[in-house]
Amino acid sequence: MTTYDFLNFKSFPSSLKEETRAKKVLIPDVYAAAVKPGSQVTLSIHVKQSNVVGKGINQGSLSIWGRNTGEKIVSPAMLFPEGTFDWMNFKKTITIPSGVTLLYGSLWAGAGTEDTPGISWFDDLKIYQDGVLIYENNFTAPIVQTAVGVVLPIATGLGVVRFGKKG
Repeated sequence: MTTYDFLNFKSFPSSLKEETRAKKVLIPDVYAAAVKPGSQVTLSIHVKQSNVVGKGINQGSLSIWGRNTGEKIVSPAMLFPEGTFDWMNFKKTITIPSGVTLLYGSLWAGAGTEDTPGISWFDDLKIYQDGVLIYENNFTAPIVQTAVGVVLPIATGLGVVRFGKKG
């Protein structure tokens, strides 16, 4: 089950958490960003795992798809190793093929076992195009986004506080 975790996160106040058993689990549509063909795009995400044993088809990953008039895989997925580890940053740089104007993808949380669930946490997904940040997702729970977006500006005079897409 996919939840927001307020105790384990890389960026305040939460991360995205997924517990899995014998098969990896899809967390669909975690990003979409307009891109330019021929540009260099770097995807970056922080991942933390516990008891993940999935290899091959059950390995955790970030999918990388592109779209214009049809769908196509822009690059093989960014794979996460099996095992238990604290927060690690994974990065992948790709060249956007001609005809692709939208980059999008999903997360796959790696598998645990029937007896011991594998747990994956995801945070700080960022996409850079030619070195410029074009998208970020800190996996902040929607209720927190609303509360911070309303209460924090009033309490501090900071103005609008934004989460998610940067543009």
